[in-house]
Amino acid sequence: MDLASLETVPGSFVAPELVERQVETFQTVLRYLAEVRDDDFTDVLVQATNDRDVEAIAMTYKERLIEQGREEGLERGREEGLEQGREQGLEQGREQGRAEGSRLMLAKLLQLKFGPLDDATEAKLAGATLGQLEAWSEGVLTAESLDAVFAR
Repeated sequence: MDLASLETVPGSFVAPELVERQVETFQTVLRYLAEVRDDDFTDVLVQATNDRDVEAIAMTYKERLIEQGREEGLERGREEGLEQGREQGLEQGREQGRAEGSRLMLAKLLQLKFGPLDDATEAKLAGATLGQLEAWSEGVLTAESLDAVFAR
């Protein structure tokens, strides 16, 4: 029997306002039960009652769960993405800091050993990777010329 047909039960009269209130109360109870029980509860209830109103409530509840899951997934994804971005940014900053420190130290050592650096040498240092700077730094003490330093 459909919830809305309560007013047409033979031998009884139910005021339309009362039927509407009963339907709202029943919907509230169903929503509560659907939230505190597992998801199968709504499927069993829909099958047992064969009622369109119950089915509509169950579908609304399931849609709300899907949307809630989607929102939680998006939020978690955003948080993980931000954290990963922060970590990558910090690592890139550290790497750049190490490269800049190595570049400045190598330039200072080269100036002390070979005198003022020309523009080509400054450009070579500015474009070097951290690995290149470290390799060149290892040769400063034993190299006889700038070319010998950069030959490594």
